Amino acid sequence: DLYHDLHITPWEAVLGASVEVPTLEGSVRMKIPAGSSSGQKLRLSQKGLPGTGSKPAGDLYAIIQIVVPKNISDEEKALWTQLGEISSYHPRR
Repeated sequence: DLYHDLHITPWEAVLGASVEVPTLEGSVRMKIPAGSSSGQKLRLSQKGLPGTGSKPAGDLYAIIQIVVPKNISDEEKALWTQLGEISSYHPRR
């Protein structure tokens, strides 16, 4: 099996997305389910190391890493602030 840290944006994690994931045989598209969290593993069957003899190919596990932008515009900051004010989601409760 192989493991790949898959960097996604916060909005891709919340809304879901289709992203390219590199494999040994080239990139493939993978669906990111809405509501995904950092550390969540998504499996691409038989996209890991090649099999040998009667042994099948391994799997590739894409491990979601939500990446937050370091620099944002004033408009983006206003939108994030608005989202924080109207959201009822509180992960520490």
